[in-house]
Amino acid sequence: MDDAQFNAEFMKRTGIPVDHAQIKGEKWLISKWDIDMPKPGKGFLERMNKLWEETDSKPLDFEYKFNIITNAGLTESSKRDTNDGPANTTGVQFIQTGTAAGSEDVGKTDLVTPHGTRQDIDAIGERVTVNQTSKYGAVLDDTMITPATIVNEAGLFNAVTTGILHAYVVFPNFTVNSGERIVFQINELQQNGVA
Repeated sequence: MDDAQFNAEFMKRTGIPVDHAQIKGEKWLISKWDIDMPKPGKGFLERMNKLWEETDSKPLDFEYKFNIITNAGLTESSKRDTNDGPANTTGVQFIQTGTAAGSEDVGKTDLVTPHGTRQDIDAIGERVTVNQTSKYGAVLDDTMITPATIVNEAGLFNAVTTGILHAYVVFPNFTVNSGERIVFQINELQQNGVA
């Protein structure tokens, strides 16, 4: 895909000209790459945003989707904020992919068909707070998702096993082949309503 094709496709899928694009709001940006990704850890999300700006670095595919925060995720967040929960009420730290046969639903408690194990975002990306926005970034490669697997759902969790599905998304099929990576960039903006 050349620059003009990429710019047109980005505009078509997001409604935003690529030179005005900002990752914000309650959205997931899911992209598939065949190049090395920025190093996980502090600054990962900033380095990932710079990669998007490079003219010679374009993803193989991408999707921009609204975020669904589950009812269980909202309840867990509230209990964490008020210290009114079990001892295992912790922050969102894990991501997992899967293959769905449905759509987003705030009543979800797990992925439809999970792949492998949940991955620690701190080890494969970064999670930070910028003003009122929780930002999560993670790179899953072909050692975490078996090559030739179709991926079309993902979730954020507060524990590596069991735990609570905080946020959930379903997106068009991405087939992960050998040497490819899927990058998730998730933003959750907390803001007051407008009267």
